[in-house]
Amino acid sequence: MIKAGELAVEEGEIRTLRDGNEFVVQPGYNPDIDGFLRERFEEQYTVRFENYPVDAERVHGLQLAECTYGKSTD
Repeated sequence: MIKAGELAVEEGEIRTLRDGNEFVVQPGYNPDIDGFLRERFEEQYTVRFENYPVDAERVHGLQLAECTYGKSTD
């Protein structure tokens, strides 16, 4: 993870702590895949599917950006 232009986390290890903003891209999402994802979580993760999302208001300095990948610029 890069924060404030510096490598902050590398291979799961924190390298530096920096104040700043968190830029998050919020891509489109189809809730029809929840069942598929829930099964994968039960098989692969120790975190429950319901507990995985982080509420936006809990992220200090959050700035949401629209995901424009694949959208036409016409």
